[in-house]
Amino acid sequence: MRICYIIVARSDIMLQSKIRSMIQRCSKSELKIIEYIRNNPIDPKIMTSSLLGNQLGISQSTIIRFTQKLGYSSFRAFLADISVSSQSPSDIEVDIQPNEDTEVTMQRLFSQYTDVMKMTMNDKLTESVDKAVELIKKSRKIVFFAVGGSSNMCEYFATHLIRYNLMVNHSYDVHTSLYLITQCTEKDLAIIISESGETDEIRMAVSACKQLGVPILGITDRRENMLSEASVVTINTVIYSTNERFNVLRLRISQMFVIDLVVLALYKSDLERYTKHINVSDFNLLRQYNRSRGWHEKVNSE
Repeated sequence: MRICYIIVARSDIMLQSKIRSMIQRCSKSELKIIEYIRNNPIDPKIMTSSLLGNQLGISQSTIIRFTQKLGYSSFRAFLADISVSSQSPSDIEVDIQPNEDTEVTMQRLFSQYTDVMKMTMNDKLTESVDKAVELIKKSRKIVFFAVGGSSNMCEYFATHLIRYNLMVNHSYDVHTSLYLITQCTEKDLAIIISESGETDEIRMAVSACKQLGVPILGITDRRENMLSEASVVTINTVIYSTNERFNVLRLRISQMFVIDLVVLALYKSDLERYTKHINVSDFNLLRQYNRSRGWHEKVNSE
């Protein structure tokens, strides 16, 4: 089966991907914009943000904010993607289909992952990562908090920081995690990872941090939410919504990408120090493993 049709119209797929990443939390005005884009041809030569606003009965500033949320630097840049999209085949389907060949699914999934990575790399990402590194380096202790699948990302993040010889606490149990936060002070750091940033558990964690003066590094959706507002530093991730029947959680790709970026930036900030800690950590882990297997430790006298 030929699979080249999936690669056609990358701008169209990319635009659809950007819309999918925010559609779950769109306002009524933004949903009107999306519906108009999907159902009406737009001529970039004559369309302006004020004209589109007048046609939809919403303000020009709402139009501009919407395109900025999609990651465009200007309304004109948004129109450029619209122009390419209008020349693309309209029957391209980005959702995984039940009857498609595995090779087709593989290419489709690769395209979606690539889109998520591109959308995650916004203009503020590098600045946020650098600030996150400074927060981590000056913290006495780091406590992770998340609920559900995001807890796996906390564990992934925490494991890296432990190898750097940092004092880190993480628990999959929500109540235990909240207790860990209550033992923190303003000298510590809470890293909270949440897709929505608005769940009851996240609210409790944020409330505890505020009462104790614990700074927060939030990793959450790029739309404003309670977690991002409470965070000293916020790193935005992308939610990629697809057909629920065959939905693969592409959010984790975005989360893992920014976590790896922070870990590597931290490592580069003091390469000699962290390399030494990693070597010692790995050596101690191997020694404990050998002891647990009943092997005698061999000392190299050279």
